[in-house]
Amino acid sequence: NISSGASVTVGGLTIGAGATGQGDVVIGSGSHLALTGTSINDGLAGTGVLSVLNGATVTAASLDAGALAGAAGIVTVSGVNSNLTTTGSFAAGDAGVGEVAILNGATVNIGGDLNIGQLAGGSGVVDVENTTGTVILGGNINIGLGGGAAEFIVGVSSHVQFDNGGETVGKLGRLIQHAAFDPAFLNNQGVVSVFSGTTPYLAYANN
Repeated sequence: NISSGASVTVGGLTIGAGATGQGDVVIGSGSHLALTGTSINDGLAGTGVLSVLNGATVTAASLDAGALAGAAGIVTVSGVNSNLTTTGSFAAGDAGVGEVAILNGATVNIGGDLNIGQLAGGSGVVDVENTTGTVILGGNINIGLGGGAAEFIVGVSSHVQFDNGGETVGKLGRLIQHAAFDPAFLNNQGVVSVFSGTTPYLAYANN
């Protein structure tokens, strides 16, 4: 665990590397974890849990939660000023299972694509909830594009901001939307559910 304002820089991070392995990494209380040009594998073959809490920050080139078949990756980013940034892609459920929660005013910045349920046999859920949770995207959101079961939930008063990116929902994908956002395009083969009178696309970002 990294806490009490500590700052740690590492060359790479794998949580739950082996098929029977289980790892839990907590970054909290204003602390910072930086990966120097490399990725976070959260649940490579086993079970990984990454928690970014109480104003903590994490930066990495990319993140893969639930990489291999049978693996599970759980990511929680929670609290005002808590931030997780990837300069490249963010995968929630590659060949394994990925679960991501962005809560209570936290922000996730993704420089590339957000891929949920990326491969057939895998599954992923990304849930942006609890007022003012924010996801900022440099690329596209792909919800079950590669054949996995996938769900992207945008809660009331939460925010999704695109930088000219768009959204694709695969056959096993589902978008559940309680707040407005504005992708450059929407390709839908799955289910898009818009609730509470929300306008689906509200010219929210830079497109």
